Amino acid sequence: MRTTRAESDGPVKRVGRKRQTLADLAYQELLEAILYRRLQPGEALGLDQLAGQLGMSRTPVNLALSRLHAEGLVSYGEHLGFVVRVLTAEELSSIYELRLLYELHAVATGLPEAPAEQIEQIAAIQGQIESSTDWVDPEAFRRFWELDGQFHRTIVRLSRNDLLQGYFERLHYHILGARLGLSARHEAPFQAMLREHAAIVAALRERDVPVAQEALRRHIIRSRDVSLSRLAALAEGTDN
Repeated sequence: MRTTRAESDGPVKRVGRKRQTLADLAYQELLEAILYRRLQPGEALGLDQLAGQLGMSRTPVNLALSRLHAEGLVSYGEHLGFVVRVLTAEELSSIYELRLLYELHAVATGLPEAPAEQIEQIAAIQGQIESSTDWVDPEAFRRFWELDGQFHRTIVRLSRNDLLQGYFERLHYHILGARLGLSARHEAPFQAMLREHAAIVAALRERDVPVAQEALRRHIIRSRDVSLSRLAALAEGTDN
C-alpha cells in the first residue's frame, strides 16, 4: 500500500490566507499614493527610487507596478518605464460605454431566472453601503467605491456568461472612480448614487427587466457625467 507524507511534513508549508507578501504591501502603498494624488498623473515611477522609499527590493515593487498596470492606473513605455497613467475623457467614456453593454445584457439574460438569493445578495450590498458610509470619516468615500464595485459585479453575475464577467472585472471602474473622487470629497453625488442603487434593487426584486435596465442606464450615465466633470476639474486645477 502506498504511504503518504503527513500533511505537516509536506514539501511546502501552508500559507495563511491573510498573510501579505511584500508585493501586496508595495501595491497597497502605491495604490494609496495614486488614489490620493501623492503620485501625480504623468509622474515617472522609477523602480530604484520606489524600492528605496518602500524599504524593499526591486522585485516586489515591479510586481506591484505590473498589477497597477493591469488595473489601468499606470502606463508602461519601453523608454519611459512605468508612469502614473493620465486618464483621458475618451478612455473614461469608453469604460462607461462598456459598463452599459455588460450590465444591461446581464440583466436582460440573467434576471428572469436568477435565484432569489442572488438578488438579495445585491440588496444586501446596497444595505451595507447605506449603513457604512456616514461621510464623516474620510475613508467612507473609499468604502463607497469598494462596495459599489461589489454591487455592480454582482449584477453582472446575474448573467451565466463567464467570459462577460471576466471582461467586466478587467474594467476596474471602481478604482478609477476612487482615483477621480477621493481628493475632493463631496457628499451630494454619492447620495444620488445611493438613491439610484435603491431604484435598481427594487426593479430587480420585481424581476422587471425594462425598468431595471432603465434604472441602471440612468445611474451609469449620470456616474459617467460626474466622472467626466471631475476629470475636467482635476485637469484645470479646480478640484476643491
